[in-house]
Amino acid sequence: MDDLAAASDILVTRVCMKNHDGLDHVVGVRKNLRQLNYIAYEYGNIQQLEERGMRRRSCILLQGPEGTGKMYTAFALAHDCGLDLCLVHVQEVFVDDEDRTLANLRSVFSSIDEDRALYLFDDVDGIVHRHRTSALLTNLIKRNAIMGRSLLVFTSLPGVFSQDTHLCQALDMVLTFGLPEGDQLADLFRIYLPEHEEMAHSSRIASTCEDMTHSEIARVLNQIRIEALAGGSEITTGQVLNTLLDNLHSIRFHE
Repeated sequence: MDDLAAASDILVTRVCMKNHDGLDHVVGVRKNLRQLNYIAYEYGNIQQLEERGMRRRSCILLQGPEGTGKMYTAFALAHDCGLDLCLVHVQEVFVDDEDRTLANLRSVFSSIDEDRALYLFDDVDGIVHRHRTSALLTNLIKRNAIMGRSLLVFTSLPGVFSQDTHLCQALDMVLTFGLPEGDQLADLFRIYLPEHEEMAHSSRIASTCEDMTHSEIARVLNQIRIEALAGGSEITTGQVLNTLLDNLHSIRFHE
């Protein structure tokens, strides 16, 4: 057991979420946010759930393209659940040698069995093509649901987990993330440029942001805010539009 614990320390990094943003700073589909808030409520009232014989949700999947806020959402969820976040080093756990992968999974879950935290498995797209790995992971997920106290969060590209029926059945919830649309752009402005939220309704700004991810837009707006604070200058619609365009061209050029 000591060997398993030592191995687990190498495969997992623990992060305190006390000073991290909560779900109120997450921009996404309102239905997704409602579901995530339900989970936060469950973990904030776990004793009442247990007294009523109600089962907590213990494993969820956040799926979507890169840059759509899946990892940030997992961090925010941990904060609102009152849980530390344990970041599983996926590339160290899921290695080419499948026997080693199975041993690594058993090591990680030996810690999960004794813990109460949010365990984040980020970008686990390759596991569904490995039968023994997905079979063991399915059983370990189910064991945590019955005997454990931790919340497991997986992230992947869209549709990856649907290729594995048994693994899908072990999930309590699947939430899909995409590019910002509708009110989500206004929410990003509200968070990063709160005094200029109305700019999100500019047709030119909205059309420029159509092909940008949440993280790309957030990075640009945060850059504008920092530069304005440093220079004591006023933020204008033209400045926002030009900075978005410059960054959009840079992003697409490097792709």
